[in-house]
Amino acid sequence: MNSTKQILEKRIHHPYWIYESMQMIPDMLTQCLEDGVQSQVNAVVEQLQYRKIDKIFLLGRGSSYFATLSLRYLFSAIVDIPVSASVTNLFDTYPPRNINKKTAVFILSTSGKSEGDKQVIQFAKSYGAYTVAVTDIEGTI
Repeated sequence: MNSTKQILEKRIHHPYWIYESMQMIPDMLTQCLEDGVQSQVNAVVEQLQYRKIDKIFLLGRGSSYFATLSLRYLFSAIVDIPVSASVTNLFDTYPPRNINKKTAVFILSTSGKSEGDKQVIQFAKSYGAYTVAVTDIEGTI
């Protein structure tokens, strides 16, 4: 059994990605208010309305999955359609039965390089779903 000291030593050396991400929130929110990001958000909203989206799936892995849980709460508060959150690699392994052209699939990936993200996007698109990738690194997915 590990002593408390050994556990604390391991935690000190552990990269706290979620904590670091939380510390970046004020800067990220400021960036989200910039014109370039706002125009991208507006373009997504226009597509959601044009396509008459009637369900949203939010996908992520690791800390990105935890972000989908918060987003599910936010989306549910501002849109009157079903919103689900799932781990990315489970979406195409155990797909929902009701994916179609009125489905929006948002994939969150910090790096934009997580294994299987591109495959899940193609999977959703094969059913006619509208897909949106959100990453920290532009142009990765």
